[in-house]
Amino acid sequence: MGIELTWSQAVRVVASRGIAAVTAGFILGKLIGMGLSSGWLDFSLLKERFYVLIPLVMVCGMASLLAFQKLAQVFSGKKIDIWTTMKTAFIEGCYYVAFVTILSILMLILFALVEFWPRLTS
Repeated sequence: MGIELTWSQAVRVVASRGIAAVTAGFILGKLIGMGLSSGWLDFSLLKERFYVLIPLVMVCGMASLLAFQKLAQVFSGKKIDIWTTMKTAFIEGCYYVAFVTILSILMLILFALVEFWPRLTS
């Protein structure tokens, strides 16, 4: 993104980004709970068609993204457009997928060693 933040500024940006996403999730969860209790929503519908909740997850992600953009602008003093922010979020997502993939492979190797090592050594 072409900005430099101090360690404490970066921690504040990441913490605020998480707080924004969690707060949006709690608000949406409360609204869904109110809809279920008042009869506007049917739990069996949500259970059968769970993909109806995907836009809610996307709203939480967007809240996180906007908080990230705003705080990065405040701390860096530079104007950051939404496309740069989305590109950064995409790159973060790729890093996350790579991390989870590597971690899964390492765990698979570890579990295979634990399972098959006694057979190999006897």
